[in-house]
Amino acid sequence: MRLKLRCYLVLALSLAIECRGDLLVYPDAETSLNPRIPVIEPDDEGASGKAFSVKVDFEYPLTPFLTFPDGGGLFLAIRDIQRRPAKKVLVLKDGDKSLAIHIEAASENRSLVLVSAIGDKLTRKVLSREAIGTDWREIELEWSSGKVECRFGEAAETVLSFPVGFSPTSLVVEANMVDELSLRGEGRFLLNWEEGYAAVVTPRDSCNYVSARLFGFDAFVVSSKQGRRDTPMIEILNGSQKAVSAEFQFQMSAEVSGERLSWTQSVDLAPHQSTWLPIEFPEPLGSDVYHLTVFTQGLTKPWKRTKHFIHTNLREEPASGSHFAIHDSNRNDFGAWPDALPIRISHLYARWGEIVGPVWLKDNDGEYGLDPETPSEEWNWPHLLERGAAQGLELYVSVESTPRQPWMRSRRYEEPGSMKEYNWGEMGGFPDLDKLADFAGILTAKYGENIRWYEVDNEPYYLHHCGKPPDDYVEIVRTVSESIKGEDPDATIVASVGVGTSHDEWTESVFENGVANWSDAISLHTYTTPRTPEQADLPERLEIIRERIEESGKGLSLVNSETGSYTALRETAEKAVSKQRLQQLIDQRATGFTVTNGWPPYAATETDSGISMVRNAVYNFAAGSRIFTFFGWNTSWPKPGWWKPNKYTGISGLPGFSIISADMQGERTPSQYTLALAVLSAQLEGILTGELSGSQLVEQSGISGAIFPKENGGEVAVLWSEMGRRTVLVSSPVPGLEIVSMLGQTQIDTALGTTTDYLHVLELGEEPVYLHSSEKGLSLIPSPILGTRQLYQKDETIEFEISLLNRSQEPWSSQIDFQLPGGWKIKDSARRFDIKARSRENLRFRSTFPTGIEPGSYTISSQIELPDGKSFAFPITLSLKHSSTIPMVPEGTDPAALGVTVPLEPFRINSADQAVIGRSPKMASLQEERYWNGPDELSALAWVAYTSTHLLVKVEVHDVNARQPVPWPSVFGSCVELFFDFRSNDERVLGGAYESGVYQIILKPALKDTESVEIWNASEKYGVLDDIQAIGGRDTDDRYWVGLSIPWSSAGGDAIFGRSFGFDIGVDGPGQLPGTRKTQLMLYGTAINNSDVTGFGNLVLGEAQND
Repeated sequence: MRLKLRCYLVLALSLAIECRGDLLVYPDAETSLNPRIPVIEPDDEGASGKAFSVKVDFEYPLTPFLTFPDGGGLFLAIRDIQRRPAKKVLVLKDGDKSLAIHIEAASENRSLVLVSAIGDKLTRKVLSREAIGTDWREIELEWSSGKVECRFGEAAETVLSFPVGFSPTSLVVEANMVDELSLRGEGRFLLNWEEGYAAVVTPRDSCNYVSARLFGFDAFVVSSKQGRRDTPMIEILNGSQKAVSAEFQFQMSAEVSGERLSWTQSVDLAPHQSTWLPIEFPEPLGSDVYHLTVFTQGLTKPWKRTKHFIHTNLREEPASGSHFAIHDSNRNDFGAWPDALPIRISHLYARWGEIVGPVWLKDNDGEYGLDPETPSEEWNWPHLLERGAAQGLELYVSVESTPRQPWMRSRRYEEPGSMKEYNWGEMGGFPDLDKLADFAGILTAKYGENIRWYEVDNEPYYLHHCGKPPDDYVEIVRTVSESIKGEDPDATIVASVGVGTSHDEWTESVFENGVANWSDAISLHTYTTPRTPEQADLPERLEIIRERIEESGKGLSLVNSETGSYTALRETAEKAVSKQRLQQLIDQRATGFTVTNGWPPYAATETDSGISMVRNAVYNFAAGSRIFTFFGWNTSWPKPGWWKPNKYTGISGLPGFSIISADMQGERTPSQYTLALAVLSAQLEGILTGELSGSQLVEQSGISGAIFPKENGGEVAVLWSEMGRRTVLVSSPVPGLEIVSMLGQTQIDTALGTTTDYLHVLELGEEPVYLHSSEKGLSLIPSPILGTRQLYQKDETIEFEISLLNRSQEPWSSQIDFQLPGGWKIKDSARRFDIKARSRENLRFRSTFPTGIEPGSYTISSQIELPDGKSFAFPITLSLKHSSTIPMVPEGTDPAALGVTVPLEPFRINSADQAVIGRSPKMASLQEERYWNGPDELSALAWVAYTSTHLLVKVEVHDVNARQPVPWPSVFGSCVELFFDFRSNDERVLGGAYESGVYQIILKPALKDTESVEIWNASEKYGVLDDIQAIGGRDTDDRYWVGLSIPWSSAGGDAIFGRSFGFDIGVDGPGQLPGTRKTQLMLYGTAINNSDVTGFGNLVLGEAQND
């Protein structure tokens, strides 16, 4: 029987190769994206031709073209690879039944095993107890009449019982371990890598099936060029014996342009033939998010498919190198790289503790992990690393030094949270530097040709997440750097530092310990979500890092190795969630749109995420960054059910960090956020980057951005208005500027002027725009609006001021036209003004607002006519705050007396709307432990008053879980946060970051008689309130109080009737474990009160209290 089977299968091979009319069947889209053209070409190391070189599992459909009513036969060449874990080389699947060939783990002698499965019941037969090696070996297998017969090498034939009627519908192969695979039943299947990833299929004689498949859409970004992996195509497979004609109908809508198109295309199909039909769009694709539906009645069954994709126009100008990267983000989909975009850098992790492993397998004399003496060829090298190298991408590899096995560690860390416990052991501690150096050197020797950057550890400044103390981190950088440069002297070593204020001390210490001596570059993560970069002080934070680099004197480069935005996913695939709808979902605490107990607190709209990320990238490049890395570009994110509460969505915004969106049925689609990033990569492909590139940061009269030189000798300015619509005057050396919107819509602005100086009058909004000039010399002409400021708020009136400057040689006579929100009024809104030439004038206006209006920011759109007759738009933003008047009480009043012997109306902190961390969704049970369980668990009353010499605050907290913060100082326990903005009305901004005069004070309660209230000046870097005094105690097991007295002399002024200042109160409740926080209640503001004053309320000093 063996000879008969062997001869039959060899004949099948020859027939399949010679029959060019057969069908090309590709692996399904779950295992290979856009497989029509190989992303990694097969090499010449096959059993008798080509073979596949990297690990990937391909699944091929067998039905309806093949069936196996009487059993079937299989022949293949097989080889082992040196990786030690077990491998599923091949699986034939038929519902809950399967027939498979496995190679056991190296710790199990790499035995070759035949495995049959019926449901959960497995039957195993060993084909070879000896390792088969890395040379090609042949296996023959046949099943029929309730048994499977298998022959391998010179061993006796193996027989395995198996149910009658096994008719596999699909075939899974580990592609780099099989070749010359031939499968027969009724019809034949040949896979030998000569047709790329396609198998050659001869349909069964009785087959009358005609089917189709769309190609080019799987990565959600398509190319307009022919012959690409992502070129939109339809493959039609005619498995029947007769010719067929089919007409395909197309319907397509575009989100940005609003365009809707319909068209038809026809195709004639010869018998037993695969035919390709290029999709011919009736109009060229623009820059847009598209939704395409294709259907036909011309196949065996009615056929309808929907694809969602983006397209953006690339620039026909030279690139200056690779500037954009895609973060590792657990992206495992083979073929998912967006080839249609100019993104060429792949960020990947090389985790020492997993590569020399994996640690969760018992492969070290029966213990978890791997024997340290194991040859590196057998290590668990990451598939993404192998694929990225084979694909020819530029690799940015983050070398993680964290020990995961005892032999990797020279000492443990004792700080809480610095060691992580798993069922396989501990992770963390200081590494054995010699062993780490060996690993880094071997990594470089193996992949150094493809690795452009080596980053040492990911976010090592988070000590509670397996981070490193500063001096230890510098030693690790030195060790890794010396080892890598010993193999590759030209390698770029990147040290990771923190850009946030909470990481300042760590980062400063790292530089002081000499990290620059062992590095070529510094990497940053500049997340600002849900705030804009300006609200998070990103330009200033980047400048601090640049100063530290310059102080080091080492000329280090800057790279951004991870940044993303928590973006609202979609309720329906074809429509983004609007700002108004998102606010409803946030108010409802809807899972997937808010984070109950973690960061960030809520999602941004697709537009706002695009705005934030484009600005973020511009600030990074203007600061000298050579790379900007997108976090979350994963074609398998978000997972189905992303909006349901689970261990991920309940505690973090991970689903919303996906750059690909999805609706609530799990249908994935790119979004306008995706499109904004695609346009960003295309528009800045040609810029010169680095600290010596000559970029110019722009910050002028509410207009921000940067101007970058380009490889082609021109420039591109990326500009936006920080808030509202503003007109900007741009001087250029050429009459025509190409203007590209954030979403890629293009127009040409032509200006009049001299032969060397042309003036463009452009109106900008908050969405960045790209201004391309073919020559250098772009600049902004100063605005006639010097500024606007809010002077005061009292009752239902706000007074504000507009400063104008007439820059012309002629008098300026005009008026300001206002577009007001509903119910708002401005007195003398039609008042005209006259300003002399080269003169300035301040105009004051008084606006009234409706009674009962919600506090928040309100924008008045304004417009004036310039002296030359051109229209100039600018916004005025007014901030309505919660405002209360506090009484004056007798001199010498103690804070403890407030609300007791000095009766006052309290401020109440006890509602769901005030739970900025730990608030449950409205549809969730209040008894769910991870959520705030209502005022019976945590709430507070507060009293605020003043004397002629002091401001007095008392807070009484009901906390059934009262427990001191661990560690101290921190907010991970029971404590009270007090926020003050004592700047003058002229100095107080409408919102934004802390500066001198703004204070956050955190009070640790006295929960025992032996304790006293302790003060933490959490905003100490901006200043400290002198001579403040805190008191407090514990009344009952579930109730404590704190009081604070602040001298007016330290608060920057006197106790003057009518004086106002910013104020807020936060109350923190502990989690179940020490060192955690479950809830934060805030009187007025948000979870980012610690860095942003926008949410503060307003207190006004009132009259003396009546007796």
